[in-house]
Amino acid sequence: LARSRMWKDVADYIQHTLKIEDFPEEEVLRLAGIKATNANSLEPTGVSGTGLYPLYPLMNSYCYCNTMYSIDKVTKEMEVRAQRPIPAGHEITTRYIVPTMEQPARMNYIWQGWGFVCSCERCSD
Repeated sequence: LARSRMWKDVADYIQHTLKIEDFPEEEVLRLAGIKATNANSLEPTGVSGTGLYPLYPLMNSYCYCNTMYSIDKVTKEMEVRAQRPIPAGHEITTRYIVPTMEQPARMNYIWQGWGFVCSCERCSD
């Protein structure tokens, strides 16, 4: 993680200030990695923070995706809907980034945030 020093400080705080010694630094770093790669921003709901939705991270990123999601401002529940018909057997995809981001910024952002090179139709163009 780019901010691993911060997470090491969090681990130190948990272990020494809160006196929870059976919570190893490696576990804090693992959980921070899960949050960094799988959490969704709650900013559109008026909340500063992120939420983890168990099924959303299972969808692969595709810059020209076939779904869109929304998060209810009151309940914070996520709803994913098809943007167009999805034939049986086809992958259900989402977009990890804003659709207006241009290349090469889009590819760099995906690489920095999720550690893969996007090879979707739009990025390959």
